[in-house]
Amino acid sequence: MKSNIKKVMQKFNFEEKSASLLYWKNTEVGNRWSLKVAGHLSNREERGLKDYVDSRIACGDVGPNTWGHHDCFAGLAAQTRVTHQRTDNPYQFLGHLVMPVFRYAGTQEILVGVIELVTYIPKDSYIEEFNQINMLLKGEKLATAKKIKIDYGGNTVWFSLPLESGTTYLWKNVTERFNTLNQRAFRIMYSDYYGYPRTISTDADLRACLVDPGSMGSLKIRMFIVRIA
Repeated sequence: MKSNIKKVMQKFNFEEKSASLLYWKNTEVGNRWSLKVAGHLSNREERGLKDYVDSRIACGDVGPNTWGHHDCFAGLAAQTRVTHQRTDNPYQFLGHLVMPVFRYAGTQEILVGVIELVTYIPKDSYIEEFNQINMLLKGEKLATAKKIKIDYGGNTVWFSLPLESGTTYLWKNVTERFNTLNQRAFRIMYSDYYGYPRTISTDADLRACLVDPGSMGSLKIRMFIVRIA
């Protein structure tokens, strides 16, 4: 396990909860991925939690064609490149948060692995744990991603937004998905915590959106497009 990932896991505050952190290392290169548990750290490990961790280690290598067969939740994060959570419901025993971890070579986004948090008692939301891990990753010059939902003309698209990316990345993804738009003829906007519309035109605007209380409280961010007459 890389030293920077090890530091993230060691600094994580479990807050006395029975939980485990697993690091799934990406053993492939380029845009491909294959995951394998490269390290784990537990706090007050209950029997059911230990059994789960042991089963993940026993999976060995998990890739695009096998993660579903193994019910590998970390594989979903690698496949979609965004964070996911499994929260409290009557049909679930453990709670889960999976976060893809990226490093950057210039503008190239490289998936280094996935961090999985498993709690013995499922929670209603893992946004606090997401924010904590995100800050720890940032301190090690790594990044994760949130899911962006954008509405325009009755259509909706989803894509991942690495939290260290800027408006260039955002504009590129929007224009690729809504290819009829002219970059000089529309605005990307969001509604802040108080319901006021805000325009995203600079990196500072995007950072303000990401730290807005309405965004910080969710693993996905909703934006919308307004055409300029």
